[in-house]
Amino acid sequence: MPPVDYSELSDEEAQLRFHELTSSSPERIAWLRGEVGEALDLTPESLVPLWEWFVRREGSRTDRGGELPVWYEPDPPEVAAQRLAPATLRDVDAIALYFAEVLLRDVPGAAWGIGRLPRSMKYAHQNKPVVKLPGDQDVNPVGIVYGNAVRVALMGEGSDPDTLLAAYRAWVPS
Repeated sequence: MPPVDYSELSDEEAQLRFHELTSSSPERIAWLRGEVGEALDLTPESLVPLWEWFVRREGSRTDRGGELPVWYEPDPPEVAAQRLAPATLRDVDAIALYFAEVLLRDVPGAAWGIGRLPRSMKYAHQNKPVVKLPGDQDVNPVGIVYGNAVRVALMGEGSDPDTLLAAYRAWVPS
């Protein structure tokens, strides 16, 4: 399957991708709460134990297979061996939905939406599901969590417990 170029999606295709991600949010967050525990109370501070869980889980991961999340853009074959395992990507998916839910509950006026600017602007989040914050800011939760997961799983960095909270605070200063 070729990689998905979100910038080339029609409005209908972007809406379908948006629905695929956001409609699974309650189930994915419930699964994550079952895995991590009561610490996941949808506060920004709960991002700390969540990231600690992910770092521990990734460090001891034995399950590496499975299906890829619907948003995943497959890597070219020459770098496929360096990608995150499907099991890691499923965790990234759930963590990203949780991160988004924290934003939605903590930031007045925040809402799910689709990233859109005129095509000529080459917007990095074009047609991707984003959390829209007041002040015309689009936050890509999948991109944030995926980038930090790459740092942990492939680069041996980013294991600081405050990693996700720091990303959150970059968008929502305390």
